[in-house]
Amino acid sequence: MMMMMMIVTASISATVSATVAATISPYSSCDCLSLQTSTIQTYERMWAFMSTAEPKVFVGGNEEGVDKVRAENGKYAFLAESTTIDYMNQQPPCDTMKVGSNLDSKGYGVATPLGSDLR
Repeated sequence: MMMMMMIVTASISATVSATVAATISPYSSCDCLSLQTSTIQTYERMWAFMSTAEPKVFVGGNEEGVDKVRAENGKYAFLAESTTIDYMNQQPPCDTMKVGSNLDSKGYGVATPLGSDLR
């Protein structure tokens, strides 16, 4: 019941945000990171770079991504779901930050059987 209450309490905004290891970022959005002005062109250019970059830029998970941000001294941006980024930014040593606004927003809901006490 407690797990269901935690899920039902709010609609989750699942979004992707960029994180860089710096206290002041020279970038205000992903448009700045990719040097584009159109949102679609921005994402296309980001994917084209990320999918062909050497060394590879993809990591196996959130902790590995944040560790890489810290190790690369501002030369690596990690993309992840916004609540994950917000959480990781508050973990010691508190040396990462979210750049710009969320890239996208999706609402989620919970399905229950008709007549359920959980609604």
